[in-house]
Amino acid sequence: MNIVIRGGNSITTTNQPLYVVDGFTSDNGSYINPNDIEDIQILKDASATAIYGARGANGVVLITTKKGKAGKVIIEGDASNGTQNLTYKPSLINGTQYAAIQNAIAHREWQLLRRSPPVSLTPIQTGGN
Repeated sequence: MNIVIRGGNSITTTNQPLYVVDGFTSDNGSYINPNDIEDIQILKDASATAIYGARGANGVVLITTKKGKAGKVIIEGDASNGTQNLTYKPSLINGTQYAAIQNAIAHREWQLLRRSPPVSLTPIQTGGN
C-alpha cells in the first residue's frame, strides 16, 4: 500500500506519511485489518508538523480502531476453508538414486570427451601476407 499525502518531499528517504493508530506511531499502516478501522483522519498541513515534528512532514494518517461498547455482547468472525488435490503425483527418487544418475551422466560425458578428436586452436588469418 502506497499513500502519498503531500507529494514528493524527499529524494533520500521515503515519502510515506506517519501513521498513528490509537495514539501509537508507526511508519507502516499495512498491518491494520480494514474491518477493525472505525475512523480515519488525514493531517496534511502545518498541523501535522506542529504536532508530530519532522516525522509528520509527509502528512499524518490518524486511525482510530473499533472499541468495545456497553450492552449486549456481539461476536463477529470471518472464516474461510479450502482444499487442494493433486491431479498428478510424479514418482520421486531418493538421494542414492540421484547420486547414481549424476555419476552415470558424468561418466558418459567423460567417455565422450575421450573419444572426440583434439581441438586445434589455430589463429585466424586476416587479409595480407
